Amino acid sequence: MRMAARLALCGGIVVLGAVALRAGAAHPPAGACDPHGVLLTTLPAPPPNIDAVRRHLATRALLPDQADTVLIGDSLVQGWPPALAEAAFGRVVNLGVNGDRTQNVLWRLGDLTPDRLRQLHPKRVLIIIGTNNLSSDSPCAVAAGIRAIIRQARSIWPGATVAWVEIPPRGAAFADFASKRDQVNAEIRATERTIDVDKAISCDRHQPCAHYRPDLLHWTRAGYEVLGAEAPKAFRALEAKR
Repeated sequence: MRMAARLALCGGIVVLGAVALRAGAAHPPAGACDPHGVLLTTLPAPPPNIDAVRRHLATRALLPDQADTVLIGDSLVQGWPPALAEAAFGRVVNLGVNGDRTQNVLWRLGDLTPDRLRQLHPKRVLIIIGTNNLSSDSPCAVAAGIRAIIRQARSIWPGATVAWVEIPPRGAAFADFASKRDQVNAEIRATERTIDVDKAISCDRHQPCAHYRPDLLHWTRAGYEVLGAEAPKAFRALEAKR
């Protein structure tokens, strides 16, 4: 199944995908999330570069028949050393692609086809996405994209525990996009199952931190060891509440 956008014009309202935009409306009402921004983060979009396309196609070609855990997200997922991921989660399918934003993940999930993904029958689905949207999108639009991915994952794997890792700190003094990041995390935390690894992954907000590479965005092997310890504990806590 290929994801496709549907466009219709009726009574001055343009409907594209799941977002309605009123023709000629330049700005949303005060306090409302701009629907144009939500459209950008929730309308499935192909991978942003040729390397991402290659990674996606290679993953699609090698998709196994079963998995204990599916990892979904951007470079923070793609960079997870396979041995560490398997030690934490058993049989793992890594659907991480460098540079992905929410809209790219939605496209990839559709291109892999829900029927094919459904056959994996994972017990757990871990999502790490959102940091690449922070530079260009509003907090509410980023949150809308994340929620769309969570809904899609639950629709594909209704029997699995689906959890999203809150956007981790990044940058000098861990201050890059800090306000946006906090808003997105708080908004998703209020309604969804989330995993907060901020303090553990960021060395309690101290730099230098051995869990981060020099770019202060991506994680080292030590960082993934922390994530591999924290995430399963969080899953067990979430599953105990079901």
